[in-house]
Amino acid sequence: MNKKANIKFIPVSLFAFGLFSLIAPYFNAFSVVKRSQQKQLVMLLDKNKFSKKISDVVVDDIADKFEFLAKRKQKNFSLNLVDAKTRDLLPEDFNQRHSWSINNSIRNAFTYVDKIPYASNSERLVLESKTKGIQIDDYQYLINFNSYNQEAGEFNGDTFNFDNQLINNSETLKNILNSKVEVEAIPAINRLFEDHKRKNGTLQLKEISVEDNLGKYHIKIVFPSISNEKISNNQQYNIYYESAALLIKEK
Repeated sequence: MNKKANIKFIPVSLFAFGLFSLIAPYFNAFSVVKRSQQKQLVMLLDKNKFSKKISDVVVDDIADKFEFLAKRKQKNFSLNLVDAKTRDLLPEDFNQRHSWSINNSIRNAFTYVDKIPYASNSERLVLESKTKGIQIDDYQYLINFNSYNQEAGEFNGDTFNFDNQLINNSETLKNILNSKVEVEAIPAINRLFEDHKRKNGTLQLKEISVEDNLGKYHIKIVFPSISNEKISNNQQYNIYYESAALLIKEK
């Protein structure tokens, strides 16, 4: 006797929910980066008006942030930040295939741009690791991450997040355990550069890393390279890195 095939169907609503749960972390990561860029741009424009004298280095930074937001369809947000004349030009730029036209329009919107030789008006030190690989030693887990994607990793039933943002004009770089316990890495990173202050250019070290305790774990962040930079009269150094690895072990 032939048995009928037992075919089960997945409801569309359940399939949609499952699909959303897979892609939601990527949307959240991009949203964090977008909000960070928006905050930085608002703070820059608050200090640097279109009608006042401004260095070309700052203009480049502002124009690049407008272009970044344009690529992410942030038209209304961008239009609310510019003067009336520029506001009339930008809608047409948003319709262009390439976002560089918005970059050019923003640059042209500044009335008094002071051209400053970059090298003589900036302090920049790059720490570069001589070691191309990552030595695990007695660590139990490794998470790779980058500066523009706030992905989470799981180990031993716990969730680890790496959060890099600009809050109240101060850079934060936090390791977060289960959305409850967190440690800030910026002070330790600053101490790396303090050991080599008054130096510019690129300095090669055996390893570039910082360590701390996070709940019941000990963590170590290893950077292939990392830099800090102070432009013109700005008193604050900005930290830049592209990628890093988070090593985790139980204490």
